[in-house]
Amino acid sequence: MRWIMWVGLFCAMSMTMSHVASAARCKDIEQCISQIPYKHKNVRGKGNVDKAIREQLLAHGRKALVPLARVAKESNPNRQAVADSLIAQIQGLQEEDFEIIQSVIKHNRSYERGGVWSYRALGYIGGEKAGTFLVDELKRVQTASNQIGVALMRLGADGIPFLIEGLRCFEPCHEDEEAFDGIGEVFYKLGNELSIVDAESAKQLIKLIQDDKVTDAAKHVAMSAIGDITQDPKIAQWVYDYAIAHPKFVDSVTESLQTMKSPLVEYFYSAQLSQEIEAGFPSSVYQLPFTDLARLGKVSEKTGSQIVAFLQAPSWEVRVEAALSLGYIGYHQGISDLITLVENPHDWRQSYAGIKALHLLSAKSALPAIDDVAQTHWYAPLRQYAHEVVTAFKQETPLSAFYQEQDRSEDLFKLMALAQVPPICHTHFFEKVPESIEVKQYATKAQPLTAFSYPEPVCAYEAEYCEVPRNITPAFAAKFQGRWLVGDSRGEFGGELMSFVKSDKTKIILKENIEDVYVIGDYAYAVTGLAHGFSNLGMIFKIQMTKQGYVIAPFYRLPGAPNASWKLNDGAIFIKVSEGAVIFHPETGLKMADCDEQSVQLQQARKEDIKNR
Repeated sequence: MRWIMWVGLFCAMSMTMSHVASAARCKDIEQCISQIPYKHKNVRGKGNVDKAIREQLLAHGRKALVPLARVAKESNPNRQAVADSLIAQIQGLQEEDFEIIQSVIKHNRSYERGGVWSYRALGYIGGEKAGTFLVDELKRVQTASNQIGVALMRLGADGIPFLIEGLRCFEPCHEDEEAFDGIGEVFYKLGNELSIVDAESAKQLIKLIQDDKVTDAAKHVAMSAIGDITQDPKIAQWVYDYAIAHPKFVDSVTESLQTMKSPLVEYFYSAQLSQEIEAGFPSSVYQLPFTDLARLGKVSEKTGSQIVAFLQAPSWEVRVEAALSLGYIGYHQGISDLITLVENPHDWRQSYAGIKALHLLSAKSALPAIDDVAQTHWYAPLRQYAHEVVTAFKQETPLSAFYQEQDRSEDLFKLMALAQVPPICHTHFFEKVPESIEVKQYATKAQPLTAFSYPEPVCAYEAEYCEVPRNITPAFAAKFQGRWLVGDSRGEFGGELMSFVKSDKTKIILKENIEDVYVIGDYAYAVTGLAHGFSNLGMIFKIQMTKQGYVIAPFYRLPGAPNASWKLNDGAIFIKVSEGAVIFHPETGLKMADCDEQSVQLQQARKEDIKNR
């Protein structure tokens, strides 16, 4: 039996070596092509074939184009993919090869969205036919994140005239704005990845914009593209003047001037900030130019004073972004306002932003306030950061040595790091005090709170999202001022807190993911938050009932999104956050959950209980 096994193994090895030898010995193009396997399943990307076959076929160069084009049109998916990917790598192609490659692309368009490898070959051969065809295909799929985009990047500056011609779209062409997205992407990549500078092409884009027959959608893309390929101050001035005369192009002009690093862009950011202040401040940071202003650097006193105003915005997220921006733009007149922000005990993120900005401003006058945070703030990770900044101030450590990146990206990761709460030893040290069913009810699988169900709020303003009306069965119901507050958390799909009287009179009062609500005295406190992707935010909202209705405002920032919470015997709330936990009491605020302290208190309570028995 052992002899038979050895013979079998020898034969198998001989067959394998024979296959490798035959692969290495394919003498011509047709013989190599014959060894591309016929496979029907699990064909991905470039297909499957022996590496030696690929190399020998590519070694034939342009001579392999026609035979490979024939295989690329076969029905077998693996042979088709292998041939298609090889065509994309052939060296020495010429303009006259365009028709052959185009025929392969058109045959294989079933891949859609520009996934055909052969597009890349057109980037090698160039020429008018290839350039025009690539841009037409780019407009067809409306994105450059594909092989079409790779081909145009290979053309580089030689492809710009074709991109400009692709934007020359007049009213009768019925192009929508999305049709030009791919062209905008290529311009961005040419300028930002290949560092192409082409002022003459920028002037051609200006001529296109001045053509009254060109659609506004095309003009917007052309305006943004100008900033990608030049930083010429004269052209920047023209862009600025055009927006003053044609306000509907302000967005694309702002983008272009920002990319050009032109100080003229500040005018538009200042106007935007002014509008937001007059409107009463926005609730979201996404519509504000703080990050762009931070990249711009030094700004005028007018813009700086406008940013300072956002330190009083209702949204805590807006305050954080505004504070950081003041540091990056070097606005020293905002130091006193930033010191006030540092002393904020309710939001550790605002305090961080104030400290970081003051450090960037080298504001030694802020040392006492920062040192006070380092000594007394309830949140240990923030205390540590404040201590590091105080030490850096005293040792006169250069900012470049303290902050690695010195840009806004570092703040994202620093805030994520600060949200890593030190772990607690065990939650059993924090005994849950049950609440009466008359004032608090929780849903279970066996007993869902169907009596408190309410229509999904999103259906009220996005009817197409709810073809069939849906009801939400809340996770809890808390009685507050004679009414019930009911809520739910559905992760990335949202959540809400509702005021419940009857199902037909339910009203949304807070649009957040609600972990729980606790009624303490005359107020209710909603524990909210969501951890998703890079975001990990948690908040306690304070709720008051007035004659005018509910008044709701953020009260304390949590280290991160809450996982669980419950009442303790002293009326405080235990809130589990990631691996750690905090304790909240309306009168004393937040503090880190200290297991050692709790265990001592628990042991003493048990001793007293035993003694009383």
